Amino acid sequence: MQVSRRRAHTVKTVKPLHRPTKAKDTGLGTAVAAGFKLKPGKGPIWNSSTSASLLHAHSFSLASLRNDVSVPHPRVELERWVEVCRLRAKLKALCRQAGLAASPILAFERWLARAKMLEAITRSKGPAPHPKAKKNKKKHAAKENRQARAVGGGQGPSHEEDPVIPHVSLPERGLVNDLVRGGLAPAAAKVIAQQLATLGRQACETVRKCQISCGSGAADAGAGAGAGATSAWQVQVAVHRHTMDVTLKGPTKVPRHMFKLNPCHWDKLVGLYSHGSLHKPNVAASDDSEALADSKGSGGERKWADPSDCSPASRRFRTAVFCVLARYHAIQGPGFQAAVVEHAFQVLHGMMGVGFECFASPLNCHFARFCSAFPDVDAPFGSVGSCFSFFPLRGSFEVNPPFIDSVMLSVARHLQRLLGAASSGQLTKEQRQLVASGVTEYTTQGDEAKSNTTEGGSKKKNKPRALSFVVVVPGWTEDEGWKLLESSPFTRAHWLVARKDHGFCDGAQHQRRDRCVA
Repeated sequence: MQVSRRRAHTVKTVKPLHRPTKAKDTGLGTAVAAGFKLKPGKGPIWNSSTSASLLHAHSFSLASLRNDVSVPHPRVELERWVEVCRLRAKLKALCRQAGLAASPILAFERWLARAKMLEAITRSKGPAPHPKAKKNKKKHAAKENRQARAVGGGQGPSHEEDPVIPHVSLPERGLVNDLVRGGLAPAAAKVIAQQLATLGRQACETVRKCQISCGSGAADAGAGAGAGATSAWQVQVAVHRHTMDVTLKGPTKVPRHMFKLNPCHWDKLVGLYSHGSLHKPNVAASDDSEALADSKGSGGERKWADPSDCSPASRRFRTAVFCVLARYHAIQGPGFQAAVVEHAFQVLHGMMGVGFECFASPLNCHFARFCSAFPDVDAPFGSVGSCFSFFPLRGSFEVNPPFIDSVMLSVARHLQRLLGAASSGQLTKEQRQLVASGVTEYTTQGDEAKSNTTEGGSKKKNKPRALSFVVVVPGWTEDEGWKLLESSPFTRAHWLVARKDHGFCDGAQHQRRDRCVA
């Protein structure tokens, strides 16, 4: 039997991702959108004034206790971008071979996010205790460490772990469900997921070999002529009227690439880099802050921010920009990395004191300090690490996680745990670890919390701490994460906003002139 190409490649969605939200349209969104556009240069796209009260926000992140995060070499980051693009193209090809026109929208991006979320959670909690560990402690402890390293947990990342590409041996259940929802039989979907997992491991190995061949990290890549072979790799920025083209040049041929950035976001990255370099949690950051101070002109202007400047500080900054652009270009899909518009942030900041984002990136953040998925490339611009490694004692925070059911459920559980500890005046295990280690620089909060919980076993009445989160998630009312948030005893209010009454900033806003999407 011969099947026509058109029929074989017809997209067939047998099951929607979620039930449509049924909220009444007020008409306000349509009226506002008629004359509403967010264009670069028309207004501030981020708020740097709140950073003064959050200079030491990293003190509440487990990432501040670890020294295993380093900025990647730009050639390694470019190779990672190439491998992620190949994996995405391979998934589309496998779906076409199976009879679909393309893979379901954002199936690949959700696969990446779920895998890395699992690694982030495992890394922050450490290996789970083995039920028989008491009988043979040493044997099972070694087994737990091996299992933890396989998924990115334990004391530090394994040599196989990649910040973007999943290193898994079995087909990921969420990807299988996405492919089945797109019209494939479960068996066929499982085969494709297994093939992608195998290709992912191969891609991790390719990136690892590139990393070995490049040697040290990106911190040396822009240090000047005396930095060795890595200094031969230079990030170049071509400035045009409305865009800036960022590319990598080196002693060997590189894959074809070009990452675009608008001038408004270039200025934003300059500001974030200035804040981030002055308030990094590690001691080595002082070298960069001194270099930035030394490279200022007589009038206080930032000479290192000039794309044509050849100083070591300028080359380090351009390398950091290149790595951020390559990383987020690799994971970007339709509607992915969208952010709340600045007008909403202004209301949250003015009325609720929100000054920190738990899910953001240097390209879409509104505040100077934030949590992000990739601290290796984001830390120079103000990231304090993953939200799942962030344990604030008090304050008000905005939470806009990726619209992935498993991620939102994990977020709901994380917030529930933090709010439970704050309401009782207790500390979580991670918060006790941070306070005991002396990292916390909010001494009043740290001493108060410690005195409530560690005073020689005495029963002292604990004082609740003021902690709140403004959570922005899709109206998937049947989702387990939504139900957990809605039914939480800590929920004070929630609103279901109609589709026509809200909008987001595009995830690719840094390379667009019109940043707003419906």
